[in-house]
Amino acid sequence: MEILNYILNLGFTFWLLFLTIASGLIYIIDFVFFQKSRLAAYADELKGLSKKQKRQFYKDRGLKAPFIADQARSLFSVFFVVFILRTFLIGNFLIPTASMTPTLPVGDFIFVNKTAYGIRAPFTNETLIKVGEPKRGDIVVFHFPVNPNVDFVKRVIGLPGDVISYKDKMLTINGKKLEYTNCNRDAMNYYNQSLAAGSGDTVCTENLDGVKHEVDWIEFVKGTDFEDLKVPAGSYFVMGDNRDNSEDSRYWGFVPEKDLVGKAKVVWMSWDKIDKKVRWDEIGKVF
Repeated sequence: MEILNYILNLGFTFWLLFLTIASGLIYIIDFVFFQKSRLAAYADELKGLSKKQKRQFYKDRGLKAPFIADQARSLFSVFFVVFILRTFLIGNFLIPTASMTPTLPVGDFIFVNKTAYGIRAPFTNETLIKVGEPKRGDIVVFHFPVNPNVDFVKRVIGLPGDVISYKDKMLTINGKKLEYTNCNRDAMNYYNQSLAAGSGDTVCTENLDGVKHEVDWIEFVKGTDFEDLKVPAGSYFVMGDNRDNSEDSRYWGFVPEKDLVGKAKVVWMSWDKIDKKVRWDEIGKVF
């Protein structure tokens, strides 16, 4: 069981790299050590032929590489391209909980721009080329500091050096209270409902340095108030938009810069598992 857990925890990137290297090695070994002997009997006929003519010659006589080597050659380019895209450029993330509702409901699939803040090395996540820095209001995907094998998605609230307070559901950043507008109280029936599903009864539009987004909260939940919390250098304070149903920096602390994966860009698919249908109005939502 421990070995199985270890293998599973290696992650998709590791196995993609393994398959890329393995398929490449199989093809190279066949090309270097075995292809020459297969073609030796046709050396005289191959003299003077162009590359195109040689390929046609091989095809006409069925001089293909063994099945494994031939498949390895075909798959290597696929694995290599996917590895580059998946590791350095684009990520995919499924919203598993209601912590980011109403912005990102459960079942949303989002593309993540991994180059938004820099080009990072696989496995170590160290920044190779710095491109930019998170801005207040960005929706970011990051490795959970408590368990780096798990990725979270939250909204950036505090930047390095910011002083943040959260009291009575309202945020204050560097002494300036955020603007909350369009607050609506929903008529909710809490009988036999789970609050963990994101059933806040008040929804407001929060203005976070020009980034306007909806947040919701439950009036009778305290929401973990705090005052004058300073964000350390190289770290970020993040929160879910579903303020009373989100485990975030209020509970487990700051997100180090080295744990950032990328910035959420667009919803490419949305599935409502309760009603078992596609949420077409969610698809194409850009952040």
